[in-house]
Amino acid sequence: MNDVYPFNKVKEKLYVLVGGICISRNKNENCTAKDIGKRIKIRRAFYKRFFELGCSGTRDFAILELEEKVPDGINHICLPHLHNVDELTDKSIKLFAFGWGADRTKAYEAAPVPYLQKLDLGVKMTEDECRENNLQKRPDTFCTWEHAEKDVCHGDSGGGVSASLNGRSFLMGIVSHGTDCSDLVVGAPPKAQMMTDIRYYTADLDSALGMRVSDRKSRWEQLSTNQSYHT
Repeated sequence: MNDVYPFNKVKEKLYVLVGGICISRNKNENCTAKDIGKRIKIRRAFYKRFFELGCSGTRDFAILELEEKVPDGINHICLPHLHNVDELTDKSIKLFAFGWGADRTKAYEAAPVPYLQKLDLGVKMTEDECRENNLQKRPDTFCTWEHAEKDVCHGDSGGGVSASLNGRSFLMGIVSHGTDCSDLVVGAPPKAQMMTDIRYYTADLDSALGMRVSDRKSRWEQLSTNQSYHT
């Protein structure tokens, strides 16, 4: 927090955005090897205003401030509201999810795969399509289409949902919940995969980053409601 960065550059590099999922060390993997990763202590955690226990289907993430910068060569992901990227609102923008979720080669057991997986989610559902496929749709979420042959699975919750534009990656949301992937492969009808929408929490993100802005939550909720009834 002592370093001052221009807001339109890399201030968010000191922070890691994570979802509300329990993570435990896998004794079968050599997680202490240097080529696996680096452990960085957390200086502060921000979660009171946008996290609640009980798996309610929303409000399921936290912001962690690290004690040191991430190593050189690891690029940060951009927050859309800090950049002039109106193109990200285009309905044809493709979304991608990343995670270490359940392994389909092991019958989707509750154990992570030993490598990071990437999934092409396609484009967002419209608000009407989302509400038709999930009656519990919350204001701070958006939906993508589920697919039996490929989908996020248990263990992927909390992973980032990103979009690419002009060679940079932007954080659009966080994987939340959907139909169990083991049910999809045996014939359960695909519905809506729910994602936490980062845009709903821009004021909270700005506050955690030390930015002085007005709270845009009520305006975003109004726009989201208007879209759902006037699309």
